[in-house]
Amino acid sequence: MTLIMKEILAQLGQLGLSNEEAKLYVALLKEPSTHLQLSRTTGIDRAKIYRLVERLEKRSLIARRTDDRGTFLVAADPHLLEIDLVSEEQRLRERRDALKATLPTLNAIRTMATSDKASFTIKTYEGQAGFKQMCWNELKTEGEIFTLGHGNIEALVGDPYWADRHRLFQLDAGYRTRDLVNPQRATRSGLASEHLYRANLYRVGVIDPQMLSFADQTVVYNNTVSIFHWQGDQKIGIEIVNTTYAAMMRQFFEHYWQLAHEVSIATLAT
Repeated sequence: MTLIMKEILAQLGQLGLSNEEAKLYVALLKEPSTHLQLSRTTGIDRAKIYRLVERLEKRSLIARRTDDRGTFLVAADPHLLEIDLVSEEQRLRERRDALKATLPTLNAIRTMATSDKASFTIKTYEGQAGFKQMCWNELKTEGEIFTLGHGNIEALVGDPYWADRHRLFQLDAGYRTRDLVNPQRATRSGLASEHLYRANLYRVGVIDPQMLSFADQTVVYNNTVSIFHWQGDQKIGIEIVNTTYAAMMRQFFEHYWQLAHEVSIATLAT
Protein backbone atom coordinates (compact mmCIF):
# COMPACT_ATOMS: atom_id res chain seq x y z
CA MET A 1 0.00 0.00 0.00
CA THR A 2 1.40 3.41 -0.99
CA LEU A 3 1.93 6.24 1.46
CA ILE A 4 -0.71 8.35 -0.35
CA MET A 5 -3.28 5.55 -0.07
CA LYS A 6 -2.55 5.19 3.65
CA GLU A 7 -3.15 8.94 4.08
CA ILE A 8 -6.45 8.73 2.15
CA LEU A 9 -7.68 5.84 4.30
CA ALA A 10 -6.63 7.68 7.46
CA GLN A 11 -8.53 10.83 6.39
CA LEU A 12 -11.63 8.81 5.54
CA GLY A 13 -11.26 7.24 8.98
CA GLN A 14 -11.59 10.70 10.49
CA LEU A 15 -14.87 10.99 8.55
CA GLY A 16 -16.27 7.97 10.37
CA LEU A 17 -15.42 5.19 7.90
CA SER A 18 -13.69 2.05 9.09
CA ASN A 19 -10.49 1.04 7.31
CA GLU A 20 -12.34 -1.63 5.33
CA GLU A 21 -15.24 0.71 4.46
CA ALA A 22 -12.71 3.26 3.20
CA LYS A 23 -11.02 0.60 1.06
CA LEU A 24 -14.36 -0.32 -0.56
CA TYR A 25 -15.29 3.31 -1.22
CA VAL A 26 -11.91 4.14 -2.82
CA ALA A 27 -12.08 0.96 -4.91
CA LEU A 28 -15.52 1.95 -6.20
CA LEU A 29 -14.31 5.48 -7.00
CA LYS A 30 -11.90 3.84 -9.42
CA GLU A 31 -14.57 1.72 -11.13
CA PRO A 32 -17.99 0.14 -10.52
CA SER A 33 -17.69 -3.42 -9.19
CA THR A 34 -19.68 -6.43 -8.06
CA HIS A 35 -19.42 -7.86 -4.55
CA LEU A 36 -17.15 -10.61 -5.87
CA GLN A 37 -14.88 -8.16 -7.71
CA LEU A 38 -14.62 -5.99 -4.60
CA SER A 39 -13.57 -9.00 -2.57
CA ARG A 40 -10.82 -9.81 -5.07
CA THR A 41 -9.69 -6.19 -5.35
CA THR A 42 -9.56 -5.39 -1.64
CA GLY A 43 -8.76 -8.80 -0.20
CA ILE A 44 -11.76 -8.56 2.14
CA ASP A 45 -13.78 -11.72 2.70
CA ARG A 46 -16.81 -11.82 0.39
CA ALA A 47 -19.27 -12.51 3.21
CA LYS A 48 -18.01 -9.40 5.01
CA ILE A 49 -18.28 -7.33 1.81
CA TYR A 50 -22.07 -7.58 1.95
CA ARG A 51 -22.21 -6.17 5.49
CA LEU A 52 -19.81 -3.34 4.64
CA VAL A 53 -21.76 -2.44 1.49
CA GLU A 54 -25.02 -2.33 3.46
CA ARG A 55 -23.50 0.15 5.94
CA LEU A 56 -22.14 2.37 3.17
CA GLU A 57 -25.51 2.31 1.37
CA LYS A 58 -27.20 3.53 4.56
CA ARG A 59 -24.80 6.51 4.52
CA SER A 60 -25.69 7.11 0.82
CA LEU A 61 -22.03 6.59 -0.13
CA ILE A 62 -22.79 3.61 -2.38
CA ALA A 63 -25.60 3.12 -4.91
CA ARG A 64 -26.47 0.38 -7.38
CA ARG A 65 -26.38 0.81 -11.15
CA THR A 66 -27.69 -1.62 -13.76
CA ASP A 67 -26.73 -1.76 -17.43
CA ASP A 68 -26.58 -4.44 -20.12
CA ARG A 69 -23.71 -6.13 -18.27
CA GLY A 70 -25.59 -6.54 -14.98
CA THR A 71 -25.86 -4.76 -11.63
CA PHE A 72 -22.85 -2.99 -10.17
CA LEU A 73 -22.04 -1.07 -7.02
CA VAL A 74 -20.94 2.52 -7.66
CA ALA A 75 -19.43 5.15 -5.39
CA ALA A 76 -21.42 8.33 -4.84
CA ASP A 77 -19.85 11.66 -5.71
CA PRO A 78 -17.24 12.46 -2.99
CA HIS A 79 -19.00 15.78 -2.38
CA LEU A 80 -21.94 13.85 -0.91
CA LEU A 81 -19.67 13.29 2.07
CA GLU A 82 -19.82 17.04 2.63
CA ILE A 83 -23.61 17.02 2.58
CA ASP A 84 -23.57 14.22 5.13
CA LEU A 85 -21.29 16.23 7.38
CA VAL A 86 -23.23 19.47 7.13
CA SER A 87 -26.26 17.87 8.80
CA GLU A 88 -24.08 17.23 11.87
CA GLU A 89 -21.89 20.27 11.49
CA GLN A 90 -21.64 21.28 15.15
CA ARG A 91 -20.22 17.98 16.40
CA LEU A 92 -18.36 17.03 13.23
CA ARG A 93 -16.13 20.06 12.60
CA GLU A 94 -12.94 18.01 12.63
CA ARG A 95 -14.42 15.52 10.14
CA ARG A 96 -15.42 18.39 7.82
CA ASP A 97 -11.81 19.62 7.81
CA ALA A 98 -10.61 16.11 7.03
CA LEU A 99 -13.06 15.91 4.13
CA LYS A 100 -11.82 19.17 2.63
CA ALA A 101 -8.29 17.85 2.85
CA THR A 102 -9.05 14.59 1.08
CA LEU A 103 -11.57 15.72 -1.59
CA PRO A 104 -8.96 16.83 -4.15
CA THR A 105 -7.25 13.44 -3.98
CA LEU A 106 -10.52 11.49 -4.17
CA ASN A 107 -11.68 13.49 -7.18
CA ALA A 108 -8.30 12.98 -8.84
CA ILE A 109 -8.69 9.20 -8.45
CA ARG A 110 -12.12 9.36 -10.02
CA THR A 111 -10.98 11.59 -12.90
CA MET A 112 -8.01 9.41 -13.75
CA ALA A 113 -10.19 6.30 -13.74
CA THR A 114 -12.85 7.79 -16.04
CA SER A 115 -12.70 6.27 -19.50
CA ASP A 116 -14.18 7.56 -22.74
CA LYS A 117 -17.98 7.40 -22.54
CA ALA A 118 -20.19 5.82 -25.14
CA SER A 119 -22.48 8.09 -27.13
CA PHE A 120 -25.54 6.47 -25.53
CA THR A 121 -25.50 5.43 -21.88
CA ILE A 122 -28.29 4.21 -19.61
CA LYS A 123 -27.80 4.17 -15.83
CA THR A 124 -30.28 2.94 -13.24
CA TYR A 125 -30.50 3.82 -9.54
CA GLU A 126 -32.42 2.45 -6.58
CA GLY A 127 -33.71 3.84 -3.29
CA GLN A 128 -33.06 7.16 -1.59
CA ALA A 129 -29.30 6.83 -2.10
CA GLY A 130 -29.86 6.48 -5.84
CA PHE A 131 -32.24 9.47 -5.95
CA LYS A 132 -29.72 11.57 -4.01
CA GLN A 133 -27.06 10.77 -6.58
CA MET A 134 -29.41 11.67 -9.45
CA CYS A 135 -30.35 14.99 -7.79
CA TRP A 136 -26.68 15.70 -7.13
CA ASN A 137 -25.89 15.06 -10.81
CA GLU A 138 -28.39 17.81 -11.71
CA LEU A 139 -26.09 20.38 -10.08
CA LYS A 140 -23.84 19.96 -13.14
CA THR A 141 -26.50 21.74 -15.23
CA GLU A 142 -25.19 24.35 -17.62
CA GLY A 143 -27.73 26.99 -18.58
CA GLU A 144 -31.18 25.62 -17.83
CA ILE A 145 -32.88 22.51 -16.45
CA PHE A 146 -36.38 21.38 -17.44
CA THR A 147 -38.75 19.32 -15.27
CA LEU A 148 -41.89 17.55 -16.48
CA GLY A 149 -44.09 16.41 -13.61
CA HIS A 150 -43.72 17.01 -9.92
CA GLY A 151 -41.69 15.40 -7.18
CA ASN A 152 -40.17 17.75 -4.65
CA ILE A 153 -36.66 16.94 -3.46
CA GLU A 154 -37.87 16.19 0.08
CA ALA A 155 -40.18 13.44 -1.27
CA LEU A 156 -37.46 12.06 -3.53
CA VAL A 157 -34.68 11.76 -0.96
CA GLY A 158 -36.62 11.69 2.31
CA ASP A 159 -34.37 14.29 3.93
CA PRO A 160 -35.63 17.92 4.22
CA TYR A 161 -32.25 19.22 5.39
CA TRP A 162 -30.46 17.58 2.45
CA ALA A 163 -33.07 19.08 0.11
CA ASP A 164 -32.50 22.59 1.51
CA ARG A 165 -28.74 22.23 1.07
CA HIS A 166 -29.27 21.05 -2.49
CA ARG A 167 -31.28 24.20 -3.27
CA LEU A 168 -28.51 26.37 -1.83
CA PHE A 169 -25.99 24.62 -4.06
CA GLN A 170 -28.37 25.22 -6.97
CA LEU A 171 -28.48 28.91 -6.13
CA ASP A 172 -24.67 29.02 -6.04
CA ALA A 173 -24.48 27.17 -9.38
CA GLY A 174 -26.76 29.81 -10.92
CA TYR A 175 -28.57 27.64 -13.46
CA ARG A 176 -32.21 28.33 -14.34
CA THR A 177 -35.13 25.95 -13.74
CA ARG A 178 -38.49 25.58 -15.47
CA ASP A 179 -41.11 23.19 -14.06
CA LEU A 180 -44.17 21.97 -15.97
CA VAL A 181 -46.84 20.57 -13.61
CA ASN A 182 -50.52 19.66 -13.47
CA PRO A 183 -52.89 21.95 -11.47
CA GLN A 184 -53.22 19.61 -8.47
CA ARG A 185 -49.43 19.81 -8.09
CA ALA A 186 -49.22 23.58 -8.49
CA THR A 187 -48.55 24.47 -4.89
CA ARG A 188 -45.85 26.58 -3.35
CA SER A 189 -44.79 23.75 -1.07
CA GLY A 190 -42.26 21.48 -2.72
CA LEU A 191 -41.48 23.72 -5.67
CA ALA A 192 -38.23 25.62 -5.93
CA SER A 193 -37.65 27.80 -2.90
CA GLU A 194 -38.69 31.43 -3.12
CA HIS A 195 -35.14 32.77 -3.08
CA LEU A 196 -34.54 30.95 -6.38
CA TYR A 197 -37.67 32.63 -7.74
CA ARG A 198 -36.53 36.05 -6.55
CA ALA A 199 -33.16 35.46 -8.20
CA ASN A 200 -34.99 34.87 -11.52
CA LEU A 201 -33.76 31.27 -11.55
CA TYR A 202 -37.15 29.56 -11.33
CA ARG A 203 -40.35 29.51 -13.40
CA VAL A 204 -43.37 27.19 -13.25
CA GLY A 205 -46.02 26.44 -15.86
CA VAL A 206 -49.36 24.72 -15.19
CA ILE A 207 -50.90 22.49 -17.86
CA ASP A 208 -54.29 20.76 -18.00
CA PRO A 209 -53.88 16.99 -17.34
CA GLN A 210 -56.25 16.30 -20.24
CA MET A 211 -53.57 17.80 -22.47
CA LEU A 212 -50.57 16.24 -20.72
CA SER A 213 -50.82 14.19 -17.50
CA PHE A 214 -47.80 13.34 -15.36
CA ALA A 215 -47.35 10.17 -13.32
CA ASP A 216 -43.59 10.28 -12.79
CA GLN A 217 -41.04 13.07 -12.98
CA THR A 218 -38.70 13.60 -15.93
CA VAL A 219 -35.79 16.02 -15.79
CA VAL A 220 -33.73 17.22 -18.76
CA TYR A 221 -30.34 18.92 -18.43
CA ASN A 222 -27.16 19.05 -20.52
CA ASN A 223 -27.13 15.75 -22.49
CA THR A 224 -29.05 13.82 -19.82
CA VAL A 225 -32.68 12.80 -19.35
CA SER A 226 -33.48 11.58 -15.81
CA ILE A 227 -36.65 9.68 -14.95
CA PHE A 228 -37.77 9.35 -11.33
CA HIS A 229 -40.36 6.70 -10.50
CA TRP A 230 -41.60 6.08 -6.97
CA GLN A 231 -44.48 4.18 -5.41
CA GLY A 232 -44.51 3.98 -1.65
CA ASP A 233 -41.03 3.00 -0.51
CA GLN A 234 -40.03 1.75 -3.96
CA LYS A 235 -37.83 4.24 -5.80
CA ILE A 236 -36.30 3.51 -9.20
CA GLY A 237 -34.42 6.07 -11.30
CA ILE A 238 -33.05 6.03 -14.84
CA GLU A 239 -30.53 8.37 -16.47
CA ILE A 240 -30.32 8.34 -20.26
CA VAL A 241 -27.18 10.14 -21.41
CA ASN A 242 -27.46 11.00 -25.10
CA THR A 243 -27.24 14.40 -26.80
CA THR A 244 -29.86 13.68 -29.48
CA TYR A 245 -32.42 12.26 -27.07
CA ALA A 246 -31.94 15.14 -24.63
CA ALA A 247 -32.44 17.63 -27.49
CA MET A 248 -35.66 15.87 -28.50
CA MET A 249 -36.98 16.00 -24.93
CA ARG A 250 -36.20 19.74 -24.79
CA GLN A 251 -38.33 20.24 -27.91
CA PHE A 252 -41.09 18.19 -26.27
CA PHE A 253 -40.91 20.37 -23.16
CA GLU A 254 -40.90 23.64 -25.14
CA HIS A 255 -43.96 22.56 -27.14
CA TYR A 256 -46.04 21.97 -24.01
CA TRP A 257 -44.57 24.98 -22.23
CA GLN A 258 -46.15 27.16 -24.93
CA LEU A 259 -49.50 25.51 -24.18
CA ALA A 260 -49.17 25.90 -20.41
CA HIS A 261 -50.10 28.85 -18.20
CA GLU A 262 -47.11 30.34 -16.41
CA VAL A 263 -47.77 31.38 -12.81
CA SER A 264 -45.77 33.07 -10.09
CA ILE A 265 -44.95 31.46 -6.75
CA ALA A 266 -46.82 34.28 -5.01
CA THR A 267 -50.11 33.15 -6.59
CA LEU A 268 -49.76 29.51 -5.58
CA ALA A 269 -51.40 27.92 -2.58
CA THR A 270 -49.15 26.88 0.28
